Amino acid sequence: MTSDSESPDFIAQVQAMCRRLRAEDGCPWDRAQTLLTMTPYLLEETYELIDAIDTGVGLEEELGDLLFLLVFVMELAAEQGLTDVGAVVRSNIEKIHRRHPHVFGEFRAANVEEAMQHWEEAKRKEKNDSAAGIMKRRPEKLPGLALGFRIAEKAGAVGFEWKDWREALAKAEEEFRELREALESGSPEAELELGDTIFALTNLARFMNADPERAVRGSIRRFLERFQKMEEALKERGLAPGQENRDVMLQLWKETREKV
Repeated sequence: MTSDSESPDFIAQVQAMCRRLRAEDGCPWDRAQTLLTMTPYLLEETYELIDAIDTGVGLEEELGDLLFLLVFVMELAAEQGLTDVGAVVRSNIEKIHRRHPHVFGEFRAANVEEAMQHWEEAKRKEKNDSAAGIMKRRPEKLPGLALGFRIAEKAGAVGFEWKDWREALAKAEEEFRELREALESGSPEAELELGDTIFALTNLARFMNADPERAVRGSIRRFLERFQKMEEALKERGLAPGQENRDVMLQLWKETREKV
């Protein structure tokens, strides 16, 4: 095994590949890309990596795909004189060092909560924000569940949160009751109440140490697996999915749930 000092510069290898693709005799598609055109691919590859982590399939490939895209985007930025790989890495290392005073400084963190508090305090000092300004920078392009989780996490880091999962669950139940009342009354606020309920459940996920996005994706995968098996059982009876076979589908679904 080689030491760090003997290890090949993998990032430089990816950079060289990106520059070859962007060269005058390179790939027309790669040459046509800009920072803006790359954003959908960054999002797609991020989700493919998350799926690989969830399923345990294709992790190495998806890590490589995302790494390549990140270096490719940094090369695009360097071409415009905005930054370069070295500046990106140096600034990130400096930031991580600043935001871990409990590791690199005089403080110590006894648990995850204290570590998060130190992180948020260091971040506020760095950005010259007051505690009241912790929500100024929000990753609003995140999907709703992930955004809700992060917002609740930020609030919790400064002590604005429920005491435990029981209180968080009680709040979710309260929001669900309000949603039911809105639906029963035909209130135009029903959609807002639905959002409140989902957000409350997202906050509950924090107390369960669960990722709400992963939880939903897991449920969807299980639903798809059960639905496929129900379709197969339906086909064995010479039937196809349809409203006219609803009762049969429900019975087969019940049987499938007991097995999967």
